Amino acid sequence: MRSMSLERTCNSGFAEFIGKSLKTGKRNLVAILAANIGLLVNGCVDDRVRSIEDAKIEIKICDNDKNCSSDESCVSGLCLPECGNLPGKNTTFKVPCGTSIGECNTGEREIKCVREKNKYVISETCVGEIGPSDEVCDKKDNDCDGDTDEVVDIPQIKIGSDVGECKQEILACVDGEMKVIQEPIGSTDEICNGQDDDCDGRTDEVEDVPPIKSGSNVGECTPEILECVNGEMVQTQALIESTDEICNGKDDDCDGQTDEVGDVPPILTGSSIGECKQKILECVNGEIVQTQNPVHRTDESCNGKDDDCDGQTDEVGDVPPVQSGINIGECKSEILECLNGQVIETQHPVGVTNEKCNGKDDDCNGVTDDFEGTPSDCVSAANEIAMCASAQCVYQCRENFSREIGVCCPELLNGNWSSVSTLNAPAPRYSHRAVWTGSEMIIWSGSVGGGPAQSNGGAYNSATDTWRAISSPHFQLAGSYQAAEYTGSHMIVWGGLTTPGVGTIGTNRGGMYNVALDEWREMSMTNAPSTSSFKYNYVI
Repeated sequence: MRSMSLERTCNSGFAEFIGKSLKTGKRNLVAILAANIGLLVNGCVDDRVRSIEDAKIEIKICDNDKNCSSDESCVSGLCLPECGNLPGKNTTFKVPCGTSIGECNTGEREIKCVREKNKYVISETCVGEIGPSDEVCDKKDNDCDGDTDEVVDIPQIKIGSDVGECKQEILACVDGEMKVIQEPIGSTDEICNGQDDDCDGRTDEVEDVPPIKSGSNVGECTPEILECVNGEMVQTQALIESTDEICNGKDDDCDGQTDEVGDVPPILTGSSIGECKQKILECVNGEIVQTQNPVHRTDESCNGKDDDCDGQTDEVGDVPPVQSGINIGECKSEILECLNGQVIETQHPVGVTNEKCNGKDDDCNGVTDDFEGTPSDCVSAANEIAMCASAQCVYQCRENFSREIGVCCPELLNGNWSSVSTLNAPAPRYSHRAVWTGSEMIIWSGSVGGGPAQSNGGAYNSATDTWRAISSPHFQLAGSYQAAEYTGSHMIVWGGLTTPGVGTIGTNRGGMYNVALDEWREMSMTNAPSTSSFKYNYVI
């Protein structure tokens, strides 16, 4: 569709032209104005033009304004009168436009006198026209040039390569359809045939038809080589294959190694177990050379080594234990064994001891609890006789002694007293304390000759009529008139006076004596009673 605009002045002459033309009734038309009410009445109009229904008007064809009269202008090849200056009015012509050749169809060109900015201009537009299009293969004249499916507009379609042995696929327009008029032949792998099979413009090229190599090119080997010559595979190198490797400084088996141990192994003679070493012959620089001297077996000894090369170290059969002494009764022999390469005493000797009452053969003579006299481990108290019965010590009182509370005491004949030994007895004292343990009387502290209180004492065994000294505490515990009690295992001592006399202040210290261990332990003073004055008497 096309439009153009030319500025023109509209006057009454346009209306007079329309009126004269309507009266002439001429049929020789180049452009026909459609006779519709409103076609011209919308343009320049006066009293002489009221209806143009079915009217036809002759309009001249022109190339330029020179072909038209003085009151006309050449617009789109038509001589049209000038558009009058009538504000608010439009004038419209409709004439055929375009072509009807082939698939094209004509339309109507609308020519209007249009008001723009208080002026009227002529504008044209072709409405309803079907114009030409690109020619396609459909048995139609798409480009409206009078020819159908012409080759120049629908060229052949070629697909693929036509180099070497290849051929393109060709499509052409036949009877309104694109049809294959040549089948394609594609490329194939290049082979040795003197042809360009892969269609790259070259024939039997090396990179596509490479030499065929079979066999190894390593060491003393040479591969067979076949190459493409003039379209045929020709042998250009003969095959040399591998042989067994020998000690010669060459790669006979073509594995990239020369005289390797796996193929030319060392020659070994003798044993390599334990401390033994083999004689070794090896290939060195292409010759057999002895690289290790043999070491032979020796007798096994205790050294952590396999001297006899039997796969065992310091085995008992070759290094037996050394035993000395006897193994009778409780006696044990000394045993020396080889451990971790060293001679170690694995059993300490136990020798003969004095026979004891224990059901064992302590003197290692093969007899149990055989005594001559009193058993050595049966310690009898004074006035007792010890014997062994059923592996236990048995005690009985001597003649004229009887057991009193577990102790053999002299029998009182006619209510008489017997004297007490003073050997090793404590020094004479007074205001001391004495407790009975069941076997001993323990004397503690007291004053000697009116002097300060003593920090010592002694224990009297009535069964043996003997005294023993008791240990002194490492803390201050001397005192007179102290309180003392025996608990069954300890003598507890508390309070007392450090110096006897009227008005002397007492002490609130104390201690505990372990009879069995002959040891003292100081007592805690926490919450202990307070000290008190001596008033001619005391409390225990």
